[in-house]
Amino acid sequence: MTTNKTRQQESRLSLLRLISQSAVVLMASVLLFGCGGAAETGTSSSSSASSSSSSSSSSSSSSSSSSSSSSTSSSGVIHPTCGSVATEVFGATSRDLPATLEAEDFDAESYFDDTAENQGGAYRLDTGVDIKAAGEGYAVGWMVAGEWLEYTLYVSEEGDFPVTIRSGAVGTGRTLALSQCDEPLIESFKVPAVNEWGQFKTWSAGTVHLSPGWQKIRVSVGDSDFLDLDWIHIGPYDGVIDPPDPEIPAPTSFANPIIKYDAADPTHGPGELIFTADGAGMPWNDKLYLYTTHDEQYEGSNGYRMYDYRLWVSSDMVNWENKGAVARYSDWKWARGNDMAGDANAMQTVHRKNAQGQDKFYIYVPINGDPTGWGITIGVGVADRPEGPFTDPRGMPMILLSDTEGVWRDSAGVVAEHGWRNLDPTVFVDDDGRVYMYWGNNALYWVELEQNMIHLKGEQFTLDSNGKMTNRNTRNVQIHAVNSLPDFEEAAYLHKHGDWYYLSYSKGFPESTAYGMSRSPTGPWEYKGHILDAQAIPDGIGTVHHSIFEFKGASYISYHNAGLPTGGDYRRSVCLDRLYYNSDGTIKKIIPTSK
Repeated sequence: MTTNKTRQQESRLSLLRLISQSAVVLMASVLLFGCGGAAETGTSSSSSASSSSSSSSSSSSSSSSSSSSSSTSSSGVIHPTCGSVATEVFGATSRDLPATLEAEDFDAESYFDDTAENQGGAYRLDTGVDIKAAGEGYAVGWMVAGEWLEYTLYVSEEGDFPVTIRSGAVGTGRTLALSQCDEPLIESFKVPAVNEWGQFKTWSAGTVHLSPGWQKIRVSVGDSDFLDLDWIHIGPYDGVIDPPDPEIPAPTSFANPIIKYDAADPTHGPGELIFTADGAGMPWNDKLYLYTTHDEQYEGSNGYRMYDYRLWVSSDMVNWENKGAVARYSDWKWARGNDMAGDANAMQTVHRKNAQGQDKFYIYVPINGDPTGWGITIGVGVADRPEGPFTDPRGMPMILLSDTEGVWRDSAGVVAEHGWRNLDPTVFVDDDGRVYMYWGNNALYWVELEQNMIHLKGEQFTLDSNGKMTNRNTRNVQIHAVNSLPDFEEAAYLHKHGDWYYLSYSKGFPESTAYGMSRSPTGPWEYKGHILDAQAIPDGIGTVHHSIFEFKGASYISYHNAGLPTGGDYRRSVCLDRLYYNSDGTIKKIIPTSK
């Protein structure tokens, strides 16, 4: 933060310099474009559009900060980078590196805030950014997921520059990112935890590489709400760096069921009870994303009523955020549902960068949608963020009943023909980049996927005018059956630990969790026994559907029970526990915990 007096002094001292540099920029523009109009360039016509358009329903304001325009240095040399100009600097404050970017001095037309007013009411009341008093100066407060600010600065020489950030949040898991023209500079900076709002800590954030000239830097909030930003310093910093937060040890017991309330704090409430099942953990970006199904059956009634998929997020496996519903069965237009059942069955979400290096999230859902009538089919949705929105890239299921017809036979040669045999997909990306999907109920199948994560390997098709699949042909697709795991019921889950691959599953009924091991993701699988016995689960029920994942150096298993009041087979609750390996790679039996 800076004081008002300091800011006024800086403005007076830097005004003449900025005028001079602006004149240089103007002269360079004349040399580049001439007097008759803009010169032709190789960039797209869309590059001059604003980085975030404003609307009457949003408090965002934008400039052409993310355009692929050229920038000009004080020597008049044109640099083909995403740049800015001196006049973008708010308040004519000097921005030569090294420079401190006061959070409240973002460029005049370069921000996005999710509210229409400055709720801090302390400074720059003509913007929607929430600026509040902090000591003798200001800070930007109450920043939430997706909000961003942009700052123009001047780089005299290309190079790598250290970054120091002063920020704070009551709670853990908040992050900031720095980028330029949609290219990441710092992908994730962990905001320090403080005891009270208005407190800050100064931490090093890494280095950024910047080109010469006037450059515009975007500062964005990550996936979790509420943090305060005081300033960002780019260049050598000789001030005091605060010590890092102490490491929180991985928990060894849990307040199971871990999800109890449809509230901001889903573990401790207060709030209305919520019934969740089929948890699937996805570690990403120093957070654990726990996706669950949602049981909505009425108390005392039978049958599964499941319509949406819920998301719960934690940075320490103890404190959880409720992200609400991230997808519904009806997001897949070919799916069927009614008041009796939505058939939003157990899913899994997987992160992978696409061919362009962009983060993508793929949710694999078994829902009622077979074209021949009632039958469980597997669909896929794609999103740019873990919390969605997820869209259907295919316009049709990945797996139909016809795809698994006659594929699996039991030891007596009986073919699996039941309409729910395509339940419970699990998708695994191996170290070599190959992708595998296992699935099934009372029959276990696997298939390799294409690198794009949305097509079966060998699947042929054409696209209609809306980019959706048609004329699908699977004659070159190989769907395999697995018969080596005893009493396979459902809930296959594929993961790797060390040099071993593990295929775990729900065994028998009531279900226990069992597993096999292999040196290959396609088997053969050697059966190893139980991980979690049905009779060992407090408030255990018929199903137990699990996932296994590693997070911050520790291994965990998710499963469900009926541990909440009025709970039961159709009103389940997700639990977590630690998972441990023996020296030979086998898995120790789980002892369920509660607090």
